[in-house]
Amino acid sequence: MDSRETVFDLIKLFWSNRYLILRNVLITGAVATVICLFLPNYYRASSVFYAASTDIMKPEHIFGQSSQPMEYYGSGLDLDRMLTVAQSNDLVDKMVDSFGLYHRYDIDSTGKLARFKVQKAFRALYSVKKTKLDAIELSIEDKDAEVSARMANAAREKINEISSALIKENLNELANTIENTLQKKQIEIKVLNDSIDTYREKYKIIDPGTQAELMVSKVLSTETKLERDKERLKILETIPGVRRDTINMIRAMVAGLQKEFQSLTDTGGTSIMNMERFNAGRNVLEILLTQQRQAKDYIASYGTRYNQLVSVLNSKNNALHLVEKADIPLIKSRPIRSVIIILSMTAALFFTLFLLIFMRTIRDPKWKSLWNG
Repeated sequence: MDSRETVFDLIKLFWSNRYLILRNVLITGAVATVICLFLPNYYRASSVFYAASTDIMKPEHIFGQSSQPMEYYGSGLDLDRMLTVAQSNDLVDKMVDSFGLYHRYDIDSTGKLARFKVQKAFRALYSVKKTKLDAIELSIEDKDAEVSARMANAAREKINEISSALIKENLNELANTIENTLQKKQIEIKVLNDSIDTYREKYKIIDPGTQAELMVSKVLSTETKLERDKERLKILETIPGVRRDTINMIRAMVAGLQKEFQSLTDTGGTSIMNMERFNAGRNVLEILLTQQRQAKDYIASYGTRYNQLVSVLNSKNNALHLVEKADIPLIKSRPIRSVIIILSMTAALFFTLFLLIFMRTIRDPKWKSLWNG
């Protein structure tokens, strides 16, 4: 039998059973129509937004301390992070709690698999995808058009909250670290202040640098005067006719200068300006003053940094840039009843044709002999 005879035979077969084919198609169409009448309408609400760059939450960019320009729109990593958040169970659980989805989806919340079932039901009506322009499109379907819009907008806001919290988590850890260090520096400064006061009282040192210059100048000046008056005394003592009162006055001046020089240079001197005592405490006091200055510099620098971090953490930063909020849909997204009915009738047509071919084939004597062995 050639192909033309085969096609002709099939046409004859189908024509002879045309009423059966028509009946099956019509019955299927009628059943599909009845079923479609009971299918609920679903409305899809969508919101479109872009992922924001993490730069908008970095203090150095916000307060103009970075050498790099601020990026406002996120890169591929920012987009991937937001898509991950949008598909996370954390987001789903927040939506379940916010909209009472156990009751809305008619799921027993006390059941063993209740959480799994409500998440599955929500995900079946929820979709999030990246557009060809690298934006994120979030869509939610519901039987109530207004509820679908509210859920889509709420989901977007929760994605923003979770994404912001993830970024701020690192900033919060940094702020806590700086705060703890600042507290330690405050305690350190208090201890240093007490030590500095003790050393200043003990060694009579106010400002090591300035005082050292004054003390050296004082010692040199006193020593110069002492040597000059000693020489003057020697000369006057050799000159006949010099009045005794003058010589005694010079001797008194020399003695006074010797005592003054001794108080400046000898160990155990009681003068407020004593070189030995000054040198004994100078090095330690300079170290303490350096540590105090470094601690104050740290507090001044990182205190500003900490305040900037707190400002960022307390501010309402958006982790996304909204392009289009979800509006209440005016037309249903599904079901498309005409398509369902046409597909059902088409499926019934081809199934009937296949069944006729199958029945004709198994009635063939060759197939019967094969079945009979």
